[in-house]
Amino acid sequence: MKDTKIFVDLDDEITFISEKILKAETNRVILVIPERSGIITSLVGLKMLRKVIDKNDKDVVIVTMDDQGRNIALNAGFITAAKIGEVDQDTWREAVRLKKRIHDANFSSNKVPFRDDIYQTIDNSAKTNEPEKFFEYKDDDEPQLEKTPPSVNKIDSEKAIPVPPTSASDTAKENIKRVEFNKEPVIPTKKVSLDGFDLIAGGDIASFSDTDKEEKNIPTEKNFESIPKDKKEGMSNVFKSNFFKDQKDNIKRNKLIIFASIFILLLIFIIYYLFLTKSSVDIAVKGTFKKSTALITVSPNVSSVDGNSLTIPSQLVSVNESGSDSIPTTGQKTVQQGNYAQGSVIFYNTSSNPVTIPTGTTFTDQNNVSFQTPSSVSVPAAQSSITGTTNGQSSSVNVTLNTNNAVGKGDTFSNSSYPSITASNSSDFSQGNATTTQEQVVAQSDVNNLEQTLSQNLFSRGESKISSINPSIVVVTQSIKNVVVNKTFDHSVGAVAQVLNLSMSTKTEAQGYKPSDIKSAIEQNISNSGNIIKSLNYNITKTYIGSSGDIKIQVSYTGDLFKNINKENILNQIKGKSFSQAISIIKENKNVNSVNIKDNPDIFSIIGFLPSNIKNISINIINS
Repeated sequence: MKDTKIFVDLDDEITFISEKILKAETNRVILVIPERSGIITSLVGLKMLRKVIDKNDKDVVIVTMDDQGRNIALNAGFITAAKIGEVDQDTWREAVRLKKRIHDANFSSNKVPFRDDIYQTIDNSAKTNEPEKFFEYKDDDEPQLEKTPPSVNKIDSEKAIPVPPTSASDTAKENIKRVEFNKEPVIPTKKVSLDGFDLIAGGDIASFSDTDKEEKNIPTEKNFESIPKDKKEGMSNVFKSNFFKDQKDNIKRNKLIIFASIFILLLIFIIYYLFLTKSSVDIAVKGTFKKSTALITVSPNVSSVDGNSLTIPSQLVSVNESGSDSIPTTGQKTVQQGNYAQGSVIFYNTSSNPVTIPTGTTFTDQNNVSFQTPSSVSVPAAQSSITGTTNGQSSSVNVTLNTNNAVGKGDTFSNSSYPSITASNSSDFSQGNATTTQEQVVAQSDVNNLEQTLSQNLFSRGESKISSINPSIVVVTQSIKNVVVNKTFDHSVGAVAQVLNLSMSTKTEAQGYKPSDIKSAIEQNISNSGNIIKSLNYNITKTYIGSSGDIKIQVSYTGDLFKNINKENILNQIKGKSFSQAISIIKENKNVNSVNIKDNPDIFSIIGFLPSNIKNISINIINS
């Protein structure tokens, strides 16, 4: 059986609470009362409530954190608990037994309901002080009537407080063993005299309206004049006392404080809800399986992934190597020691144009004795006159013959390339003493062979290392390039040497790519078409160098394809809308499976509206 929970406010009246209990849909009612509530400070009020419940089919358990209030409720005949969670089946069985005992005891003693009893006592001046009967609960669940000790009168018995168990579960498991009398309730009360009777005033007994008091014949300021004269003198002291005035002032102050507190709390609630509440929207989207291919371009001309053109940036990788090597020389050269015959010659020009003879030009006589011009020679043109033509001649030029044999004065030398030029010595050449030998020298082939051998070794070492330089980059072997950075020979071509030595440094370069860039390019390309792909897997089927020098990578891929949801568009559509309206708008997207919306703090979710500021709404896409 379900329980009905009724939550009592601080200023709720007994009549209002009674009505809510009677209208409850279930027979079991948990009455939750806050601390310092007026209801649980009045023994009289709770006894009135007990009488109302006993006349109906309702079973009531009072739950309150107020220890003093639980004592008073126990004295009034209620089963109590500190927390709702402590109310179990044993608690309800004890409540049913207690209700039956009270009903049987009242019936056997023919006792008039307490509410009528007290007002009758006030109006009729209570003709007797005969003590009430009370009963004690036994373990056999049968109520046993006993007489109150003679020293206890009716008013004293109303002060009785039952000894409460330590917890609600103890109450449910044990029967109430006894009722102790002559214990004052630990509540703020004041005893006043009313027409010769002592009345304990406190709690909500002062909260009855004038109408209620008139219906029950309770004295009020309005009907004070209608009271018999013999009662006025005693009652006037009550209305004029400071206690009565203080009670009225306290009620007014308490109401103002309550209303102000409620207003402030409501204002804080509204401000927090309007400006600080945040909402999260979880959208579950379903996907479809996709299988396709893509051609990825690796280019050094881009700095980031371009999903539109499926282009990813090239990653340059390089390795530097250095080393040295040597080979024997293979060249031969005639080496001269001493000097050949030397002398001076004059160049003559029979042409009417001046002639310049370059350095190293060979002139030979009729006996194949020759020399080479040590520098360029300028020969003036021939001059014509009346007496005849005069050849142009140069200044004297020192030359060395190709032989040790001296040549006589006036020997003529010529060169077929310069037919108008002749050279002759104006004096005899000196005798030469030159000798020649064959030496091993550096040949050009030696230089070429050594350079090729050493560079290939260094390039091979660089290529073997370049793929492992950066583990995050895949090197495209087709793009590897080798460059000689520096080379140094210890001898030049033609130098006399038995061995040629070479020192060299090289650089091996290659283009590569990041595998994550391929995945990003595919995801961007699909996203640009209005979709999202998840669980993407790809395989490289071919890699080659394109016509423009860029690297081309052919890939095949698979994944789950989801329709891309425009978060900004959805935010603008659902802001300020109710949860149900927002869910309907979002579900207009065909691939949406479900939508879950909640506020933070969660308590605002019961209002069921999203914030009007889109900054306070977060959308989470869950792909399933």
